[in-house]
Amino acid sequence: MKLSINDPMALSPWGKMRHTETRNDFLSIAPTDFRLLPGQAPKQRAASWIEFFEATLDVINATLWPRFDYSSQEWVGDSASRMRLLTKKDHEVLARIQSHPQGLELYRPVRSPIRAANCPIQEELFTLEDTEKLATAYRYYDRELAKLYSGEAIETLRVQAMYAKVANVSTQFKYHLQRPRPYQTAVLFAGNEFRYHAALTSHTPSMCSGHAVQSALAAGGMLERFWAEKVPGFLTPNSPSVLALTQWAVDAGDRRVLAGVHYPSDNLCSWLIFLHLANRVYTDQRVKTALWSAITKQSYVYQEIRAAAQGDPAHPYHPGLAALDQAAQSRP
Repeated sequence: MKLSINDPMALSPWGKMRHTETRNDFLSIAPTDFRLLPGQAPKQRAASWIEFFEATLDVINATLWPRFDYSSQEWVGDSASRMRLLTKKDHEVLARIQSHPQGLELYRPVRSPIRAANCPIQEELFTLEDTEKLATAYRYYDRELAKLYSGEAIETLRVQAMYAKVANVSTQFKYHLQRPRPYQTAVLFAGNEFRYHAALTSHTPSMCSGHAVQSALAAGGMLERFWAEKVPGFLTPNSPSVLALTQWAVDAGDRRVLAGVHYPSDNLCSWLIFLHLANRVYTDQRVKTALWSAITKQSYVYQEIRAAAQGDPAHPYHPGLAALDQAAQSRP
C-alpha cells in the first residue's frame, strides 16, 4: 500500500532526517559481529547486511509502521492504513501510563532484585541515560558489580558490546521510518493532557527507539561475554545478576516511553529488530532467550501493550505482537 503525505489518513514525516548521508552509507554499516550466512564469502558482507536490513524493515512496514519514500513523498507498506489508528492507540496507552490509578511507574524505584541502596527512581535514571551514561545507570541495578568491575570497566564493556552488536542500527531504521515524536502528534490525539520530559537525545524520528535497541543488544553482548568468561554471579540464566542486567536492558527503553519521549509501539519495533538481529550477532543463543524473557516478563511497557490489545481483535498492536512472537521462535 502507498499513501501520499497529503492523504487525510496519513501523518507528516519527522522531516529533519533527510539526505545528510546517502542511502548506501546507511545500509552498508553492519555491526562487527554480524555473521554471514552459510556459503557467503567475506566480500558479500555488505550485500548480506542490506538483505537482512531490508527483510527486517519489510516486517516492520507490514506490521507496525510504513517506510517513507523520499522521492515520491509517500508512505509505503501495509501498515500505512493503520498509522493514524496506531498513533491514537499509543496516545491512549501513554495517557494511562501518565495517570495510572496505582501510581506512576516513572516515579518508582527500579525492580531489580539486587539494586543498590542509593538507586535513584526511574525519572532520575531517565535523565542520567539521556546524557549517554547508560552504564552508570546499570550499576545501580546490581550492588554486587563493584566487587567485580570498576565503573570504567563496565562502561568499556558496554561500549565494546555497542560496536560489536549494535553499530548505528537504530539510525538506519529511523532514516526510513520517519515517525513523528509523540509531542508532535499530541495536538491531534491527546490535546492538552499529554506531558513529556525534555530529552537531549530526542532529535531524531521516533521509531525505532534507539535506547531500547541499544540497551537490549548491548546488554546481550555483555551477558554473552560474562557467560563465556564464567564471571561469578552470572553463571546461570536466572541468577540475580542476570535478572538485574536484563531488567536494566528493558527499563532503559521503557523509561523513554514513561517520559513521553517515545510511543509504546516504538518499543515493539525495537524489540523486533533485536530479536531478528540476535540470530546474527550472538553465538550463545541463550542470550536471545534471556532477553526475550525479560521483555515479556520484566518490561512494564510490554505489559501495558498486552493489556491495551486484550479483548480487541482489531487493535493495531496485534500485528506487531504476532511478529514479535514469530521472531522469538526463529533460529539462526
